[in-house]
Amino acid sequence: MSIKKRNVFIVIILAILIVILFLFGKYILSNNNVIVRGGNIIGKVENNNQDKNDVKTILGSLTGRVETDDDLKIKQNKKIKQIKMLFFGDVMLDRQNRILMDRKGVGFFTEKLERLFWGQDLNVVNLEGPITDKPSVSVGQPVENPNHFRFTFDSEQAINFLEANRINLVNIGNNHILNFHNEGLEQTEEILTKNSIGYFGDPLDLAKMSIIKNVGGRKIGFVNYNQFAGFFPEQIVEIIKTLKTQSDFVIVYPHWGQEYKLVNNERQQKLAHLFIDAGADLIIGAHPHVVQPIEIYKNKVIFYSLGNFVFDQYFSEDVRSILGVGVLLGDGQVKFTLIPLFKQRSGELELMAGEQRGKFLQNLSTRSVVGDDVKKQIEEGEFGLGDR
Repeated sequence: MSIKKRNVFIVIILAILIVILFLFGKYILSNNNVIVRGGNIIGKVENNNQDKNDVKTILGSLTGRVETDDDLKIKQNKKIKQIKMLFFGDVMLDRQNRILMDRKGVGFFTEKLERLFWGQDLNVVNLEGPITDKPSVSVGQPVENPNHFRFTFDSEQAINFLEANRINLVNIGNNHILNFHNEGLEQTEEILTKNSIGYFGDPLDLAKMSIIKNVGGRKIGFVNYNQFAGFFPEQIVEIIKTLKTQSDFVIVYPHWGQEYKLVNNERQQKLAHLFIDAGADLIIGAHPHVVQPIEIYKNKVIFYSLGNFVFDQYFSEDVRSILGVGVLLGDGQVKFTLIPLFKQRSGELELMAGEQRGKFLQNLSTRSVVGDDVKKQIEEGEFGLGDR
């Protein structure tokens, strides 16, 4: 081969290599922001301003879990919609309630309320016991027998009940979740996960104490505080602080207080203020089995207890009176709708109306630590806060 032909050949080879390198480099630059977990692409960082804490939680944070299924849709939808959430208190599906569901079906308790759950982004309750494959030990037991207070929920009944009411997130941090020990807790989490129902409040695992839900372009953080088991308030404070960096709105769902007391105690109030000082935007309490007052502290709302939701207690009007809370999270404001319910002796739940509703809300307003303007709004069943 002549020198001239050889030089032409070298030039052609170099040109081809340059084109190949250019195209390969362009591909790498356009794809170096893909997040991979377990060999699967699960999300994509849109730009260098992406929240590092968000990426950290996708890869596995020590505090909380982040659902990522709809991340790309959220990023593509720049218009943030209003978030609708509905909260109720304690759900107990064993003992007499298990018998009622066997006889009348899982929809019996809430048949007259089903429309409340329609159209909500999140329906949240406290799951007052484990879901296991173990037989009930509480059915038919008298109050003096310790097994009367030891719960396990049938998996088919429990999931059917939750799905029938579109309940897609549950708090499991309470004084009954370990009734069937670690095995019962593990089965509960496996069954909930298998059926795509979110949970938070694991009293044995700090990483499962909280969760971040992606809803309509916003991240809503949830964390439980359980005074009966689990972690110290100081640890919950640190989780709240972390959630605050990863979420747009942080909700604490504590299990606390004294049973059947219509007014919260000083310990509850101190903890509530501590959690709000750490960054909580809303507190929804459970455990007392009765409705406790509302307080506004630093422009944040505390519901000390919503009372029972589905529970087999009928011995007083207070345990049969129930509060649901609808939360509308808008642009710069939060609106609350109060939903008083009453449980008939048959077990059915009904919306309070007329004089009964007015008396309940007036009593709640009187006991609540809020301004006079909000007291009037509570009596009307709706109030809001701005400048969020």
